[in-house]
Amino acid sequence: MLKISPKLRKVIAIAICLAGSATIIAQEEIGVKIGDLTWATRNVDMPGKFVDNPEDMGMFYQWNNKVGWTTTGVPSDGIGIWDNKWNGNGVETWEETNNVCPTGWRIPTNEELTSLVEFEIEWIVKNGVSGCTFSDNDNTIFLPVTGDLFAGNGNFLGGIGGYSFYWGSTTKKTDSPYYLEMSTKGLYVRAYKSSTSGHSIRCVKDESNTTNLDDIVLSEKSEIVGFYNIMGQKLPEEPKSGLYIILYSNGQTEKRIKK
Repeated sequence: MLKISPKLRKVIAIAICLAGSATIIAQEEIGVKIGDLTWATRNVDMPGKFVDNPEDMGMFYQWNNKVGWTTTGVPSDGIGIWDNKWNGNGVETWEETNNVCPTGWRIPTNEELTSLVEFEIEWIVKNGVSGCTFSDNDNTIFLPVTGDLFAGNGNFLGGIGGYSFYWGSTTKKTDSPYYLEMSTKGLYVRAYKSSTSGHSIRCVKDESNTTNLDDIVLSEKSEIVGFYNIMGQKLPEEPKSGLYIILYSNGQTEKRIKK
């Protein structure tokens, strides 16, 4: 593998220092590799934001709906009304426009949820919260028991009987989405709940638009083919401010800072 130049490594180091405010550090999410996937260590709270701690439950979402709900029935947008006839918008895959995971993350598929269940599993209590750990050698994530919002009126069930549910991004058929069911009786990936139910979300890393900067070949400049943040994720367009990296068609990169 061709290594990134010392100069570009220095650029990345500087960028990390510039981003070192307490707020940014609190929301930084590197994730944990379980099998071939990188899983987030925390649930989704408000759309586009992780909770602060692995044992925090976060908000609840109807399937393929970008509005989150608290246990007291408060919507994330401040105006939403619980839709007791919601059918997932009539689609079979969670739509990108409704992705509530932070940038660079997405909701796992049925197959990805199933692969998680195949690893080492242990029920534990973490800081007073019951949940389940999934481990691949020394790599471990914790999913708390969160309960769910009851389909029909949005009443919080609070994990009665130790049950918890995490949505997947795909369906068996329309309005029959897959989800991970956690309880002391076992862990299952099922597809018989309605899209109306409000469940938790645990994201996986979206690798579809990520470039490994260690693989970039530095040479003479050519045409611009893309813009990337310091984590190697492709940006939709050139940023109007901040630090970013330009990739040329011949593989050379260039750091650019706009104020």
